[in-house]
Amino acid sequence: MDEMTAEETAAYCRILMHDKAIMDKATQRVRTATLELADRDVRERACGVLDEIKDALMGTNIDVTPGICGCVAPDESFGIEWITEDARLGFCIDQDGAESSWFIVGKGTPSAGMLAEYGLLSESKVSNLVFQFLRIIKEGKE
Repeated sequence: MDEMTAEETAAYCRILMHDKAIMDKATQRVRTATLELADRDVRERACGVLDEIKDALMGTNIDVTPGICGCVAPDESFGIEWITEDARLGFCIDQDGAESSWFIVGKGTPSAGMLAEYGLLSESKVSNLVFQFLRIIKEGKE
C-alpha cells in the first residue's frame, strides 16, 4: 500500500459516524485494512473491536464528525484511531491479546488541562470508551 500524505490521511479519516450507511462504509475501510494482517487472531480481534464500536453507536445521535482509520504496524499489531479536533481514541491490537490497549487524549478543560487516559483492552468495555470519547468531543464543542 502506498504511503498517504497527511492531507490524504485526514480526508480518508473524516467520516460521519451517525449515518449507518456511512458508518458501515467507514468501518469497512478499516476492516479491509485488517486484511493486510498475516496474523488471523489479530485480524479477528481488530474486527471485534470495530463491531463493538458500531454496536455502541447504534441509535445514538452524534452531531460531531470523528474520523476513524486503521493501519497495520511493522510488528503486525493493528491500530484503530478516531481523530477529531478535540480528542483521539485509539486501540492497539497486539499479537499477545493480553497486551492490547486503548488510549484517549483530549484537550480537557482550561482548569483541568490536557486529558490523557489509557489501559488494557482486556480490562475495559469498548462501548464505555466510545461513550467517554463522545462526551469529551461534546464538551469540546460547548
